[in-house]
Amino acid sequence: MFNQTQIHNFNAGPSALAPSVRTELSQAIHSIGGGPGILELSHRSQAFDRIIDDARHQISRLYEVPDSHEVLFFQSGASLQFAMVPYNLGTFGGYVTTGEWSRRALAEAHLIKIREQEAPVELYSEEANGFCAVPSQIKMTNYSTSPQLNYIHLTSNNTIYGTQYHKLPSLLGLNGRELPHDGFVIDASSDLFSKKIDWSKVSILYGGAQKNAGPSGVTLVIARKEISRSAARHPFCPKILAYRTHAEKGSLYHTPNTLGIFAIGAVARWLNQQGGLTFIAEKSLKRAQLIYQIIDDSDLYQGHADSASRSLMNLTFRTTIKEAESDLLEQAKLLNIYGLKGHRSVGGLRASLYNAVSDNSIKVLADLLSKTAKKFGA
Repeated sequence: MFNQTQIHNFNAGPSALAPSVRTELSQAIHSIGGGPGILELSHRSQAFDRIIDDARHQISRLYEVPDSHEVLFFQSGASLQFAMVPYNLGTFGGYVTTGEWSRRALAEAHLIKIREQEAPVELYSEEANGFCAVPSQIKMTNYSTSPQLNYIHLTSNNTIYGTQYHKLPSLLGLNGRELPHDGFVIDASSDLFSKKIDWSKVSILYGGAQKNAGPSGVTLVIARKEISRSAARHPFCPKILAYRTHAEKGSLYHTPNTLGIFAIGAVARWLNQQGGLTFIAEKSLKRAQLIYQIIDDSDLYQGHADSASRSLMNLTFRTTIKEAESDLLEQAKLLNIYGLKGHRSVGGLRASLYNAVSDNSIKVLADLLSKTAKKFGA
C-alpha cells in the first residue's frame, strides 16, 4: 500500500487533513460507539446529537465564540451564503471587492434586490489593480448622511490571488474620522480556523470547510443571534434560506452532512489540542515567511500580492523564466508534491499552506524552490 505520509498536498481545496483526523474519520465510517458508522447514522439519533453538540463546542472553544453568537451548519458551500446574507440582512449592504468570490457575492446581492434604493453598494474595488491587495481603510464619506448600510461584506482571504486581511479595515467618515461598525459579514472560506476573530465587529462569519477546516460539503456559519433568531428582512426569502429556520432546528431542519459535521468537529478538536488559534496563527506566519523569503531572494520568482496584503494561506507567484515553471512542476510530481499550479483564471503557481500541511511538506517545497532557482541561475 502507498504510504500516504509521503504526499505533500498544497491543493487550494479540497485540501489536506491531519493524519489523526483521517484516522478518526476512517474509524467513524465503520462504527460510532459500536453502532452504525457515520455514513449510515441517523441524524435524529442520540449518537449524532452528541456529535453535532461536540462539533459546536469544539468550534466555539477554538474561536472563543461569545454568547451573542451561535454556530450553525449548512450545505451548498459558501456560495449559498452569497444569497442567504442579503435575504436575511437586507440587500442594502456594502461590498468590498478584492477578488473573484467577493465579486460573485456582490452580483448575487444585486439579483435579489427589489428596489433600486436598496441595491448593494460597492464600497471599494481592487480589480483595476489586478487584485494585488486588500484595503486597510475604506472611505465611507458618501454614506455618512445616507441610511446606514445593513452590513459590510468582505472576503478575508483570496484563494486565487493570494491576498488576506490581517486585521479588519477601518471605516473613515467625514474629515477622515474612523467610524465605529459592528456589522462586518466575512466570507472566511479559505482562512477558517487560522486566526482569532473580534466578534464585537462581526455579524456573520461563514465559510466552506474544504480549504482549512475539513472536507467539502459542509459550510460553517457563526452568526449573531439577533440575526439568526429573527425573521429575514427580505419579504420573499424562501423558508429554507432563512437563518432562523435552521437556528431553531439546531441545524437539523433537513438532513445535514453528517460526515462533514463530524469532520469539522474533529479538525477543531485537533487544533484545540495543539494550542488554539494563537499558536496556529504564529505557526502559519513562520511557515509562510519561509517560502516568501525564498521568493523574495530569488530573481526567478515574482510574487503576485503586495507585501502588506500577502496571504499566509495561499502563496501566489510566477517564474520569470517560462521554462522554469514547467520544470518545477515536473520535479514536484517526482516528489509527490500536489497542487502547485495556479488557478486556471490567472495561471502561475500557488502553494496553499493550510493547517494540516505538515512542516516536513513545507521544507520539501522550500528545498524544491531553492534548487529550481539555483538550476536556472536566478
